[in-house]
Amino acid sequence: MDRQPNSDIVRRMWDLYASGRPRDLLEHVDPDVEWHPLVNGTVCRGREELGRWASDVQTTWKSVVVVLEGMSEAPEERVVAFGRIVAFDHGGEQDLDSPIAWVLQFRESRVVHARAFRGRADAEAWVSARPERP
Repeated sequence: MDRQPNSDIVRRMWDLYASGRPRDLLEHVDPDVEWHPLVNGTVCRGREELGRWASDVQTTWKSVVVVLEGMSEAPEERVVAFGRIVAFDHGGEQDLDSPIAWVLQFRESRVVHARAFRGRADAEAWVSARPERP
């Protein structure tokens, strides 16, 4: 059986997040994933912590819209995905409107490391400055 390209997995994960199903991301991550969202230096280690983060996202905002603008393959089984995130609070006011980018590293078609950035340039600079992750 052919392996699914990492970029296809990222697209599926982005679609899950965009459709309000962030907990479903867990099916695409390694049990020992290390996930770095943009919030207060938080680091989620493992599926359980990532699941709690996903639940928090759903309760923090009334609505989150993410638009995937593009992706690029990077060395060491990494994908850089970039787009825009817009979030609305429970009163219906826009709370966030920002570019966003993710660097996701894969092993055996599962995300083992993910890090969010405030834009594509920051993500690509981080990739070029980092050696291979375990």
